[in-house]
Amino acid sequence: MSVKLNKTGVVNGIIDIPNGHDLLYDTLGKYTAANPYVLTGTSNDIIECPGSKITLPTNLGNTFYLLAKCSPGWAASHGYSASTAGKATIWYYLAKTTGTAANYYDSPVCYTSSNWVKEGIWRTTIDVATYKSVSIRLNTYSDTTNSVTCKFWDIKLIPAAYFVDGNISGKSSIDIKANNIVTPNIVEY
Repeated sequence: MSVKLNKTGVVNGIIDIPNGHDLLYDTLGKYTAANPYVLTGTSNDIIECPGSKITLPTNLGNTFYLLAKCSPGWAASHGYSASTAGKATIWYYLAKTTGTAANYYDSPVCYTSSNWVKEGIWRTTIDVATYKSVSIRLNTYSDTTNSVTCKFWDIKLIPAAYFVDGNISGKSSIDIKANNIVTPNIVEY
């Protein structure tokens, strides 16, 4: 939850986006380092959409941060090659309507190690006037002979207005952006 304050400290309103402002929490929040999503296979292009489509908020702007962790690592491009074998990419499946299946899309967008802000963090723009919902596709690659396994966890989609770098590092932080005090995932020790 974020509290909007005016310059004198008076509360203007409360915005309720629970769980560190992660829009994917209800569909992918169960995948943690201790309980990752596992993608295994021998295909050149191993694809799964592990969650459901979520409706994009229209009142939080068009800029979002996609965060994810994977093992053994992120590929620099999509498609099988010696350098991508066993590595991963992550995708948005954007849809112009709501209520579609997770694997339905009007526009797919691929994220790799070559287009991140820093490891496991991508800053993205989604035209929320055009695209109403999004799901996540996970991808890994094999030579069709050897089985590969990728593990994914901490997959999050956070509106830019609520993004604080502490979300990925696990450190507690407080940030003030656009008159919002943001306190993601604060843990008491």
